[in-house]
Formats: sequence, C-alpha cells, structure tokens
Amino acid sequence: SKTVLLIYKKEGHLLNIPKYLLGGLEDGCKWGMDKRSNKTFEFQLDTEKGVLCLSDLLINTMVYLYNDNGYLQVKELCISSSLTLELPKRGTYVLVILHPASEVVVRRIIY
Repeated sequence: SKTVLLIYKKEGHLLNIPKYLLGGLEDGCKWGMDKRSNKTFEFQLDTEKGVLCLSDLLINTMVYLYNDNGYLQVKELCISSSLTLELPKRGTYVLVILHPASEVVVRRIIY
C-alpha cells in the first residue's frame, strides 16, 4: 500500500502531510455533513519561552506540529481540553489539529 500525501505550498516550501492524518480523505471525497467545526479552539504563544498553549480542544484531538520544511516536530494526543507544546526553536510552524468528529484545522505559527 502506498501513502498518499497532501501537499501544502507555503512561501516556496512544500509540506508533505500524510493524507491519513487529515481524516482519511479519499480523492474527490468531501467532508460529511455530520462533521462539526473545530475552529472554536484558542491558542496563545509565549514568544519569550516558545510555549504554545491550546485550549477549548475536543477530547482525543490529535495535534501535529510541522516545521517550515515540512518535518513533523511534535505529535500529541490531547486527552483533556487543553494542551501545552514547547516549540523546538524560533521559526515558522504549521499546526494541524484533527478530531474524527470535526473538520481539520491548519494554522501557521510564527515564533
């Protein structure tokens, strides 16, 4: 079996995110009508310490953090409604938030 990747182009960099991380979408498929928005979460970045705090997440949400070269830096399962991540170093990151009952959320973080 081959892994299908979704490619996100950002400022000349390609981010290869395995398709199964984005909810198992098949080519040509759209999100089901029962998917609810997961865009109500909040995040705060402490720019001095490089700490990213996520709150109001759904329980069992998967959180992925990629660097600007597309390499996975952090992979965490959120077992409560909040999660704290330490950013490895200064730079640009892509935050991907996944939950089976919600739409995928992708945000760019600059630290």
